[in-house]
Parts: sequence; structure tokens; C-alpha cells
Amino acid sequence: MDLIIKKVVHSESTGVITMLTMIANDINADKAEALRDEQKAVSAFKTFNKEQDAQIVIWREKIITKDAQIGVNTAGQVEKKGLRTAAKDNVALASKVIEKATEACDFFALNYKPRLKKRVVELTGLRQAKAALSGSKFKLLQEDDDDDHGYDW
Repeated sequence: MDLIIKKVVHSESTGVITMLTMIANDINADKAEALRDEQKAVSAFKTFNKEQDAQIVIWREKIITKDAQIGVNTAGQVEKKGLRTAAKDNVALASKVIEKATEACDFFALNYKPRLKKRVVELTGLRQAKAALSGSKFKLLQEDDDDDHGYDW
């Protein structure tokens, strides 16, 4: 019976050792797989970093280009604003000139008929004076309000 017990104990001990060996092998395989995964992750991270650094450089160049465009546009806007201000000043000056000219035009337009009548009287007087100096005989104080002297008002 002793022999049978030793065989059972021996077979059980080899089973435990086999299990422990399998567990150790599984642990080693898991370690190796974890190392491979970690190396892949490090490689992927390095690749990602390189790509991102390249993208950062590209975007920085784009930002610099846009900043330059903004500077040019701002300078253009300042110049346009100056031109608009100058144009506005020119319009204001032209408006003043037109306003002064309008006053004179209004004066002539409003006073046209009275001035025309006075001019007709003046021309009549000059003709009468010329006729008197030429030797014509007529009444100098005669006024003819009905005669328009050929003018159509």
C-alpha cells in the first residue's frame, strides 16, 4: 500500500508541477506579448509625434501667412479710411462751394425780372440820349410802360 500511495502522490505532484510550469509559461508569454504591445505603442506614439510636429510646423506657417495678410489688409483699410476721409472732406468743400454758388444763383433767379425791367429802362434812356444827341425831337419825360421794345417776357 505504501507503494500505491507513493505513486498517487508522485502522479499528483507531477500534475501540480505541470500546472505550475504551464502558469509560468503563460506568465512569460503574457510578458512577451505586453512587451511587444508596448513597443508597438511606443513606435505608434513616435510616429504620431512626428506627424503632429509636421502639422504644427505647417499650421504655424499658415498662421504667419494669415497674420501677414491681416497686416496688409489692415494697412489697406487704414489707407482706404484715409482716402474716404479725404474724399469726404472734398465733398464737404464742394458742398460749400455749391452752397455759395446757389446763393448767387438764387439771387439772380429771384431778381431777374426786376433787373430786366431796370435794364430795359436803362436801354431806353440810352437810346433816347443817343437820339437827342443826334438831333431828334421828342419829349424826354415821356414814359411808355406798354411798349416792351421787342422783348418777350
